[in-house]
This record gives sequence, C-alpha cells and structure tokens, in this order.
Amino acid sequence: MGEPVETAYIAVERAYGEGQFSAALEQATVLLPQLEAGRPDLLDLRLQLLIGHIHCYGLQQPAAAAAAYRLVLEQSSDAAYQALARQGLELCQSAASEPAVSAQEPDPQPAVQPELQEEE
Repeated sequence: MGEPVETAYIAVERAYGEGQFSAALEQATVLLPQLEAGRPDLLDLRLQLLIGHIHCYGLQQPAAAAAAYRLVLEQSSDAAYQALARQGLELCQSAASEPAVSAQEPDPQPAVQPELQEEE
C-alpha cells in the first residue's frame, strides 16, 4: 500500500531534477498530506527537504524554503536530515540578506574598455 506514495515521491524528485520546479512543488503539495508523520523510512522528512530545495534552488523563494527546512529541524532527530536542513536554512538566510541585482541602482558611469592601440 506504500508503493503509490513512493512512486509519487519519485515523480516529485524527477520533476525537480528536470527543472520543472512549479510542477514538482504542486506534486509535493498534493503528496505531503498523504504521508504519515514519523514514517520509519523517513519519506515524510525527505519530501519536506525536497520542498525546501524546490523553493530555495528552483523557485528562488528563500522564505518559503526556510519554513520547510525549519519543519525538518523540528520533526527530525536524524543527524543527516538535521545537517541538510541546517545547511539549507543557512543558505536561505544568506540569500534573503543579499540585495537583488535588479534592486541595485545602476552604475552612473558604465565601465569603459580601453582601446587597444596598435604599435607601429
């Protein structure tokens, strides 16, 4: 009976790996309530980490990613999952503190390339 959720999880991973981040998030959102918390195979935590990765790396949404990573930290006692969640959370916090390139003021004087002069 656990096979359909495992297959669904693999589909989420595949969509993420193929760069289909919106589809991966949609599939993950549908799958998450179907997973029992505290599963022995940790599939619920793996999915929560993957949701964090989708938001962080795929959709560039550090606040949403941080929330997913915090859930893993709260729900997991597994050292590897804790480390992955902390790493993701640190990345999200640094990404959120960096100003967006488009928000920066343009340089008033563009860099000028010196002309190369040919020697005679």
